[in-house]
Amino acid sequence: MHETLYETILEHLPLGLIIMNTEREVVYINPLARRQMGLKLGDRVPYCSYCRERPVLPGEERCILMHDDALPIFAAHMPVYEGESGYFQMMTEKIHAAGMTLYILLLSDQALILEEEKIKLRELLLKESMRAEVKAHEAMSKELHDDIGQILFGALLMAQNLARRPKEKVTAEKLRELSKLIDDALNRIKRLAKELRPTFLEHLSLSQALQQAVHDWQALYDVSIKLHIDRPHCDVISKEAAFELYRVLQEAVRNAVSHGGASSILIDLACRDRHLLFSVIDNGCGLDTQTMHPGLGLFHMKERIERLGGEIHWFSKQGGPTKVEGTIPFMPDGGA
Repeated sequence: MHETLYETILEHLPLGLIIMNTEREVVYINPLARRQMGLKLGDRVPYCSYCRERPVLPGEERCILMHDDALPIFAAHMPVYEGESGYFQMMTEKIHAAGMTLYILLLSDQALILEEEKIKLRELLLKESMRAEVKAHEAMSKELHDDIGQILFGALLMAQNLARRPKEKVTAEKLRELSKLIDDALNRIKRLAKELRPTFLEHLSLSQALQQAVHDWQALYDVSIKLHIDRPHCDVISKEAAFELYRVLQEAVRNAVSHGGASSILIDLACRDRHLLFSVIDNGCGLDTQTMHPGLGLFHMKERIERLGGEIHWFSKQGGPTKVEGTIPFMPDGGA
């Protein structure tokens, strides 16, 4: 009686439910999951769009939901029927039964939920962006007034003082000092301009721009950064996509240093099956991805990648390391 009751409950569960073995073979599937996925007993559960493309280390499990420290919830596109795919929220639980290791996979169609979340996210981002813009303007105004303004004012006073002196008393040392003040102010202005818009992306390829950016980031943050890029394939993305990706990598590096205290960072870009794969790994103190509260920076990173039709995910734990990885689809004739 109990078995019949449990079977009835599973058959009418408002979530797709699949039980698979370690080879990803279906050993049980409820009616909703059959309709969602088009699978039957004995079929292999396909990898999601993200796991199919993610780079894995030797011996590492490709499916991030089958890791020993798997994410509790994960959303991605899954193949459902030939030539089609669906977007699902997935949860797994590893169990041992009848001498076998099995995985319970729960599926929830996220099309409607995702649209609602996007609306809420846009509203939140609008409010946070306005606050961030005000803070950024305040910080820039402060630097222009208190820092660059003071340097230029000092240079002006020195120039006026030199202008009042007889020519024979205008020493080369004073002129070099004046030149240094002006040069310092110009460099600070250039740095501010680069923060607002990295213009080198307009006339350099993505790989060239990132090489220059890494050089700047190492000097700015006093951190060791290694960059590996699959060239020339990664350079085919559009300038717009390159700019969005640049901002995401810039934020990942900033977070690794400011929040993780990292001293070494590895940035990797590779291209596989019309997708650009990127990852940023640091040796910082890490964070608890289960309890972390995403700030505006993480929201913007996610928004930028999703605007390109891609995905981004964070993997970390207390004590580190932290890994940010994701994918961007691109067309072979001209960009993401």
